[in-house]
Amino acid sequence: MVVTADAVDDKGVTQVAFAAGGTGIGTDNDGSNGWSATWNTTSSADGSQTVTATATDTANQTAAIPTR
Repeated sequence: MVVTADAVDDKGVTQVAFAAGGTGIGTDNDGSNGWSATWNTTSSADGSQTVTATATDTANQTAAIPTR
């Protein structure tokens, strides 16, 4: 499953890190085709999971962003 997020910053975004239930599932360091990560859900526990994304900008500041 591919998870995506929209990330923009006035200084530029350098990466977006994705996590499910607090466990990292991937980091996209090249947003040229959008920010995304492929999540292998077979290794996750059954049931609902909260997926989060954290963007990092060129000043090394981070912020949580909505996922799709």
